[in-house]
Amino acid sequence: MCNLRKANKKDREQYRGHLNRIFYWVQWETSPSLDNLMQELKPLTDFYMEPQAEETRKGILSLLSNIQTETLYRKLVSLQGELLSFLITYDEAIEPDFNGKNPYTFFYFLPQNPHKTADVLNRASEIYAKFGSHTHHILEYLFRLGGFVASSSAPSTAEQPENFINFFLRRSYNFLLGMETIQHQLATARLVYIADSLIPTGGDMHCDGKVPCIIDYNNEKYVYKPRDMRIDWIVTQAIAFCSQFLEKEMQLPSLNIRLLPDTTGLVQFAFHADEMSFEQAGSYFTKLGALLCISKLFGVRDLHYENIMATLEGPVIIDMECAFSAEAISSETVCDTSFFLMKQAFSRKSAQNATFSVEGQIPTLAAFKEQIINGFTTAAACLYSHRQHLIEYYRNLLMTSISYRIVPIPTQDFYGNIWAFLDNSSTSAMIKKRLLPLYKQLYDGLYRHIMECIPREQFEQCLKKKFIQYEIYRTLYYGNIPIFNMTVKADSDGTVYYTGYINSVSFFKRAIAVTSLDNLTTAFEAQIRYLISKPALEAVKKFTDS
Repeated sequence: MCNLRKANKKDREQYRGHLNRIFYWVQWETSPSLDNLMQELKPLTDFYMEPQAEETRKGILSLLSNIQTETLYRKLVSLQGELLSFLITYDEAIEPDFNGKNPYTFFYFLPQNPHKTADVLNRASEIYAKFGSHTHHILEYLFRLGGFVASSSAPSTAEQPENFINFFLRRSYNFLLGMETIQHQLATARLVYIADSLIPTGGDMHCDGKVPCIIDYNNEKYVYKPRDMRIDWIVTQAIAFCSQFLEKEMQLPSLNIRLLPDTTGLVQFAFHADEMSFEQAGSYFTKLGALLCISKLFGVRDLHYENIMATLEGPVIIDMECAFSAEAISSETVCDTSFFLMKQAFSRKSAQNATFSVEGQIPTLAAFKEQIINGFTTAAACLYSHRQHLIEYYRNLLMTSISYRIVPIPTQDFYGNIWAFLDNSSTSAMIKKRLLPLYKQLYDGLYRHIMECIPREQFEQCLKKKFIQYEIYRTLYYGNIPIFNMTVKADSDGTVYYTGYINSVSFFKRAIAVTSLDNLTTAFEAQIRYLISKPALEAVKKFTDS
């Protein structure tokens, strides 16, 4: 029998009472004794008897109260190890804990809607059947919404938490459908991989429940990305094209990308270097300076601490979908690449993809300021020396169709608006009304991405507004983040047209003539000149300051 001595008398009586109810409610096929039942639930019992937060104890009792069939009981027994491993924690240096109850266990959520406990357990069992020992990580992912979890005090709102369980059930169902779609896409591409190796990552969920997945292919680890990967391939080629002009010790590493027939693709898995020597770190930061220069030239944005991987060969961009933005290429600043977020991660000593330790400590960028500046200025001078080759390369790219991701409003704003669906008092009409400010913010962002080349009224007349609003509503309802893309294509007379997409469907009534090929190449050449200028150097120095 389990040892109940760690808890006080009241706790022991409560827990034993719930086990007795299970024993009498369930119609056993083999009539086990209460002692056997307690032995099967020993891990859960031990967890309960340890000092736990009140919400966790309450959640465990709520779970036991809703076990009324042997089938459900057997699911709990098989799942309990994964449920006990569930733990959501917050690094306060990076993201705040809105609820103030960090860390969170699986059982924290159950009392918020106890009538749905059986449904949650059944859904967890479905996930366990597919993902085994990865189940607790997937549940942690599904219970999180961006930077916060459900509670009675959602950020800046007064939603009722019981609706979150209903939301979790439809979000997790959508996720499982997305995984089935991914498996079908891989099968259609006739990709031979180890089936058990298909493990979802913690990236944002897009396009009906799909998330990037780690996969074993050709005896190597890859990340399968269920989106259009052509822009990643183009950026990788562009960085390699520029890197060839650098000295060998400064050349940037790149990842192998395999495009599949449906334009989704595999990208080689980048292994993180947790520790580097001082010499390795010096080389790394020199290359980081060169990467900052080259990525700025090609308008690569969203280069924060998750999208750059620190490897022993140098910094590697692992997500390149936000690139070739004409707005970014034409701007004279190095602060529109999100590099400053990586600077924060180093300054706060936060363990992230982009950070690593040197002699046991995560350094600040200021400690390697000289190397970063040297990498940037050396790359800038090299690009300027080969500017004619670069201009021709860029012009040829624009003659093809380039589709890149745009972020018209911060992703976290979408997560925040998902809470509109968690208010029990909200009707569909009320939710639509609450989303109106989001739509206004979105149209402002989209207008900036076409560089305000036509009057605002004319631009909005080109938008399929009802479709945009429907697609955002549908996407947020399932806990997905809408994904926006802009396709750029120059025609034979040099006119450049833009077409916008949401979740791979056009939301423009017609392509918009934005500018000319000559104007874009002129802006590209001006950016090359800016990168060797004193203002650019001062901006990099400021970026590396403490």
